[in-house]
Amino acid sequence: MRLLHDYLLIRPLTEEKTSSGIILTIETQSKQLKGIIKHVGSDIEDASIVAGVTVIFDKLNSSEIEIEGEKYIICQYDDIICIL
Repeated sequence: MRLLHDYLLIRPLTEEKTSSGIILTIETQSKQLKGIIKHVGSDIEDASIVAGVTVIFDKLNSSEIEIEGEKYIICQYDDIICIL
């Protein structure tokens, strides 16, 4: 797969636990999600944005896709909030 421009392919971390132990799935989480970058678009020059890095990104401007049974998110570089 080759992403164009400033797009990223991210594998979302599917579950997150709250401090009280409640498990939140992707569908119930807020506007931000945590995930691992799988592919980076050709126009991204930021050396810290590479495959394997865990990031928090804005869910509202992203698109969900499925590749070989796995759920992924496609978002733009500007939607990355922070690198963990």
